[in-house]
Amino acid sequence: VLRIRARLLGKEGEAKIAKATLSYRPKNLKARYESITTFTTVIKSVPLNFEFDLPSQTESGKELKFRLNYFSNIDYPLSNLRCKIEYPLGFEFIESTPPSLEKIEWEVPPLNKAEGGRIEIVGRLRGEVGEQKIFQAELNIWQEGEFILLKKAVKGVEIIKPALYITQQINGNPEYIANPGDSLHYEIFFKNIGEETLIDFLGQNCFFWS
Repeated sequence: VLRIRARLLGKEGEAKIAKATLSYRPKNLKARYESITTFTTVIKSVPLNFEFDLPSQTESGKELKFRLNYFSNIDYPLSNLRCKIEYPLGFEFIESTPPSLEKIEWEVPPLNKAEGGRIEIVGRLRGEVGEQKIFQAELNIWQEGEFILLKKAVKGVEIIKPALYITQQINGNPEYIANPGDSLHYEIFFKNIGEETLIDFLGQNCFFWS
């Protein structure tokens, strides 16, 4: 009896086929024969958490911050991991922590059991009101010259109508160009263009230079 111990890597529900070949030659014969057998194993679960922390709605053109969280419950260390994201049409990448590889890929540090981390991404998403934008991500492991998919995350974001319109004027002109020594009078206008009443509204992070 030949016994082999191995680890199967792949995504949940994926079928892995093992194949064994026995080559033999009967005594007193020159011809060789082969016997082949296969065995299929389905990966029931992958004890990895991999998900988006992403708002379900956003306004078109507004800065969007989100995270990809990952956590391992696997009994042995994982290394050679890489995360890859597929952005929807209309997404503009600005920056990420940690820094990305070509804006869509990240090297994930080795993970022991009960360890995890996150990737933080900042960008802008543009689209029509009511449009669903789908973000997709994969967590892969590099084995024997190829990437093997371990987990996939998918989440949609709906483009919604802005609730507030803001504009400003300087000295009564929205396109005023200041000259040295000018006195500047700022006016900021707010308008509720949404369908709900806004209450307890507070302006923050307003800075003026003169």
